Amino acid sequence: MKSILLKIAVVTAIIIGAVSCSKTTDTTNFSGTIKGLRKGTVYLKKVEDTSLVVVDSVYLNGADSFSFDVAISEPDIYYLYLDKKDGIQFNDLAELFLEPSENIVVTTQLDQFTKKMVVKGSKNHTRLEAYKKVSSRFNLKRFELINEMSKQVARKNRDSANTIKQQLQKLVKNKYLYTVNFAMSNKEYEVAPYILTKEIKDAQTKYLDTVYKSLIPKVKTSKYGKKLEKLILERAGK
Repeated sequence: MKSILLKIAVVTAIIIGAVSCSKTTDTTNFSGTIKGLRKGTVYLKKVEDTSLVVVDSVYLNGADSFSFDVAISEPDIYYLYLDKKDGIQFNDLAELFLEPSENIVVTTQLDQFTKKMVVKGSKNHTRLEAYKKVSSRFNLKRFELINEMSKQVARKNRDSANTIKQQLQKLVKNKYLYTVNFAMSNKEYEVAPYILTKEIKDAQTKYLDTVYKSLIPKVKTSKYGKKLEKLILERAGK
């Protein structure tokens, strides 16, 4: 009797361990409306093994709304691509941070597909958009400084060019610090390691490591948490 009970206990422990170690896959309803669209194909894509693959698609003719049921095991980056048959490839491609949820809804316009896009139902995407809003200001200022420095170099104004170069270096540093602080403030979301590995992966290891250590366990073991850990270990030569 004791032997039977022991075997049952062992089997139960194995099952519980297997369940706890595996990620559950939830079906998320991802729907949207593209105002002004009359005919075109909407694709939901995802990067797998460095290739952009189609997760689902729908052809719309006389309609502007779509709906996909997507199996999502953890928060991840997807891409919404609209082929409106205008002869321009990848002109309407939007980055989305989807996550297991009952319902995620996107609304946008045909003529400003990415600029007018609003996504509701994904906490990670909301935070990604907040980051992008500030990051775009750094990028715009960087472009302006580079353009001005090129003019000063062409005019052989060395002192002015060097001053702008210093401003550029300070700007880059400020963007890196902003990104680190943003990640630290959002350590309970997968968007934190994602923006580090995408935006400032060449930052000093100590900054990356500080953010990684602050992540909650669920985020550390996520796709982008593991990617950040791998980057840190590679830097350390491990």
